[in-house]
Amino acid sequence: MFTGHIHDYLYCPNVCQNQHGFENLDECCGCKARPCWDLEMEDPNINCGVRYGHLILEFKNPISTVATHSDSIPKSSNYSVIYGLRCVLCKLRYLPENLCNFTNGLIDVDLSHNKLSEVDAIKCLTNLDTLNLGFNHIIHFKNTTLHEMNYLRVLRLDGNNLANLDANTLNIRHGNILFVDVSYNHFETLDITNLHRAGFFCALNISNMNIKSITNDAHFKFDENKTYGPGDTFVYNTYGYSLLNYTDAGITDIKKTGKILLGAIFFKNSPFSCDCALVPYIMELKFWIVNFFNLTDYQLVCNEPLRVRNRSLYEIIINEDYSELSCELPNCPFAPDKNYPSGNCSQRAECTCSDDQFHGRVIVNCSNLDEMPGNLPVGHWNNQNIELNINGSTITHIDSRPYLDRTVALRMLDVPLSDITKTALQAMPNDIQLSIDSQQITLLSEGFLKMNPYQIQFGKNPVTCTCDNLWIGTWIRSKGKREQLLCRTTHGVIDAYDVDHIVLDCTWHYDSQLWAIVGLVTVTLVFTSVGALFWCMFRYEMLILKRKYLPCKQEHYPYTTDVFISFYSANPYVFTYMERFLRPMLITEGYSVFDSFHDIEYNEEDFDFQLTQAVSKCKNFLIILCEDYLTDEKTCLEFDTIWKHFEHISHRPVIIVNFNSADSSEISDRRIRAFLRLKQDLNFNNTNTQLIEELKARLCAPIASAQEDEEERVAFA
Repeated sequence: MFTGHIHDYLYCPNVCQNQHGFENLDECCGCKARPCWDLEMEDPNINCGVRYGHLILEFKNPISTVATHSDSIPKSSNYSVIYGLRCVLCKLRYLPENLCNFTNGLIDVDLSHNKLSEVDAIKCLTNLDTLNLGFNHIIHFKNTTLHEMNYLRVLRLDGNNLANLDANTLNIRHGNILFVDVSYNHFETLDITNLHRAGFFCALNISNMNIKSITNDAHFKFDENKTYGPGDTFVYNTYGYSLLNYTDAGITDIKKTGKILLGAIFFKNSPFSCDCALVPYIMELKFWIVNFFNLTDYQLVCNEPLRVRNRSLYEIIINEDYSELSCELPNCPFAPDKNYPSGNCSQRAECTCSDDQFHGRVIVNCSNLDEMPGNLPVGHWNNQNIELNINGSTITHIDSRPYLDRTVALRMLDVPLSDITKTALQAMPNDIQLSIDSQQITLLSEGFLKMNPYQIQFGKNPVTCTCDNLWIGTWIRSKGKREQLLCRTTHGVIDAYDVDHIVLDCTWHYDSQLWAIVGLVTVTLVFTSVGALFWCMFRYEMLILKRKYLPCKQEHYPYTTDVFISFYSANPYVFTYMERFLRPMLITEGYSVFDSFHDIEYNEEDFDFQLTQAVSKCKNFLIILCEDYLTDEKTCLEFDTIWKHFEHISHRPVIIVNFNSADSSEISDRRIRAFLRLKQDLNFNNTNTQLIEELKARLCAPIASAQEDEEERVAFA
């Protein structure tokens, strides 16, 4: 024997030096190791420096217990003292009150076959090696109970009343719990995090339950740089187990599954769900499935779907007979009603939806419909393609539906279809297989032009062909064939393949009036196009010039502020200029000033509202343009709000002070660039006096001054 790497008190057999059928030494040691205190009892020559003692339970009253030592082990520096607690069939309802007093030394607990229902307090025993809580009355086992048990090697929760295990219940901080038994519970689902854990394990027993599906409640994603396993999972006498879609859980390529998921699952008397979810695996990873499920050693029969019930999965895989491994999909419109009597005089609308992974289609069969289904489901593995078969229905009209773009085949038998809208045709794939043998279409829509006529069966009913839709004959001749579509013409019913202007005697007469109209239309279109292009390129310049030549109007309402100043406050030079010169100068000249830095808290929730209110009450807008302007959300909001008012109210000027003397080619915003192109900006390099004079010339008179003039005028009158 030699010391292993899993636990200081675990000893590995010598056979593990040769790995003995395991991938590496750690796996063999973990699964075959034995605690040294067991070995000491068998061989007195083994001394691992441990003394093993027992705890017993004393009942304080009929339902309360405490743990005490059953024997006295003298303390010594030559060995450590550890304890085990075993109380089987003790009718315990609660854990011992003082159990956490033995956190350091208690390593083995067996409280099986009792009446325990709440066991979360046991999480304090962080040094446990073995925990057996089998055959109690546990209903819920929290996923935090085991997380700090770094040395837990054996866990038994079998024979309880657990409906499931929360995600990550079996995860501990370091490594894996090597032996886990949760059999004989009431599971209907099993979370993927409890089925697949990173690293190796020895055995997971999920037998004798009704597990119908593997779930992923925590949205777990596999790390493709890790391996999950190897280890043996036992699924005996378990009904309805099915395989998970591992690509939904982070395995990007299904072919990688065999390199990420290691180990084996052993089935015995456990019917398997051989449905569509299995098909991609057995098509891409046939030999991995055979080995992972031990199909050569254990007979695994299919339970679902019904058409393959009791068939051997191994034989299906070897014979590559996958065509019947389909799934009935939920969310199918007009699903069959089992309570509706068959043969009823008034036939009920009905559809069935099955996922055919082998052919990569969702097969939808419908009957007795009076309109197209509203929506159709997507299959497993994101199987999008739809094959829609409609039989014996009264549908006369096909309009747009959200699934038409993924419909690869549409077959309508005994359906008097009279119209397919252009929108519906545009949504359909170009190479859709379309069979409308019973169609009653009169005029064929030009939407058919994009489709491959060879893939369409029109039946025997002719469509109308005239000189106005000669494209039908050209279209059929391009990729179609004879007798594919019939045309009703003035010469009777003929093959659409033969339709052209000669057969239909199509002639066109041109006169001078027609040419005059064509010329006039052409000239109009040219001038319109040039005008539209000119407007598109220079619409901002034209708006600015229009505003420039409007007189400055004196209005008292609704303006309460003379100037709104927008500037980038994080630029230290702009901020200093604003604080020490521009703002004080305007105030000295009698102008009332508003800017968001001083007058609005930017982080307020109603900043947009306050900004809009302030701009609407300002008479003039002053922009301090620097290289940082419009690079932050605040100045963008300010300028957009200013521009909206400038566009719609003619007498409210926008004045730009070009702080960095930028050229129009350096400005990305087309609105500001238009001001610079027209030389409508004020140059910051001018002297302060000159800049003041130019600015005052652009601004209307201060509101207060205008009011005083008006009052004097009224008094004089």
